[in-house]
Amino acid sequence: MTLMRQGYLTNQITSGGGSGSLFLLLKGLEEDYPELKKHILSSDCVNQTMLGRFSELGDVVVNKSISTLTVCQGSRPLLIFYILSRLRAKRDAQKVIRFCHDREINTLHVNNSVFSHIYADLSAAGIKIITHVREDIFAYGDSFISRYIKKQIEQFSTQIICIGEVEASRFDVPVKTIYNPNNNFVDHVPTPKKEMDSVNLLMMGRFSRDKGPLLLLEAIEELSRSDLSVSMNFTILGYTPPDPLWRRFLKFVVKREMDLHFVFKRKLKKIHHISNEKITVRVKGYADDVGSYLKENDVYIRPSLFCDPWGRDIIEAMSFALPVVATGDNDIFVKPGETGYLCSRNPAELATRLLALSKNHDLRNKMAANALSFSRKTFDLSAYVHQISEVYKNVD
Repeated sequence: MTLMRQGYLTNQITSGGGSGSLFLLLKGLEEDYPELKKHILSSDCVNQTMLGRFSELGDVVVNKSISTLTVCQGSRPLLIFYILSRLRAKRDAQKVIRFCHDREINTLHVNNSVFSHIYADLSAAGIKIITHVREDIFAYGDSFISRYIKKQIEQFSTQIICIGEVEASRFDVPVKTIYNPNNNFVDHVPTPKKEMDSVNLLMMGRFSRDKGPLLLLEAIEELSRSDLSVSMNFTILGYTPPDPLWRRFLKFVVKREMDLHFVFKRKLKKIHHISNEKITVRVKGYADDVGSYLKENDVYIRPSLFCDPWGRDIIEAMSFALPVVATGDNDIFVKPGETGYLCSRNPAELATRLLALSKNHDLRNKMAANALSFSRKTFDLSAYVHQISEVYKNVD
């Protein structure tokens, strides 16, 4: 690699999602290209442990005054955020430009699509932009904000990387599709489990309505009303305490929907009231290290309301040899009958798929082996680092 230093711009330092994939990239580059100097600028940090790990791999600066313009699952394109970001664009751009010029950075790897409002100024300052699109910027339909973000990325990016085919399909210019990596796989295909009378099922992720925790509880309620031949033990990982009452009321006024925590607890109580001894539901808070949870479970569930069965949680689950049941019809990762099942957002259909996989241990073991084999071939970190380094070399 001829490039001796590389800049990175990200909107958050945390353990999961795009931040987790960026960390793995930096770690892989450190091993394969130790001469490369890495400089990271983040507009936020929510995990001090991860900040320490990032700092071991490069120069890290957190500047929370840099604003973002976000459109993705869970972040609707709101006019007020668009206006504020445009008003702050010059100020934000100068902070990023200063960061780059002070470190003699000519190429900036932007870790997501949320900084498009400063692209024109970065480009005018001679900074070459590699945009790593990790979000579906049209997740909420065709809006002028989504079109603005797309136009900025297309116009000012030297290279565009997308994490999957759906994200890539949104652009009218050539892009490079590179799946997110993983470096934590179980050592071998698990020894086939003997037929069990108890199965553990896991859902994990940010606690939000779009992730589908209510859909999962509705499916569990369906199962609770059934005469089950196998015990099904569910764990929902990632629960966060509710906001203050005033903020919850404000969200109700703005979004016109019942508070998520209130509805979640009400549905959970309903399941407990049915009192099916074959069903247990365990709710756990956020965890930095999800490996222990993946190891103790047999099936992974992604009941996303966006029907996007290709998230980082699926990559991690398959790397631990877990078959996946997910909403959606994109079978790039979850191949029906081979590595898991796909279904609609219908609770009864989700319940049927979960029960079918829980009852059939032979099928579950076959899918577990297939999932691990697929993940090793598809999410290999060395291959990922090689592909990204080739992008760096091809920057004009």
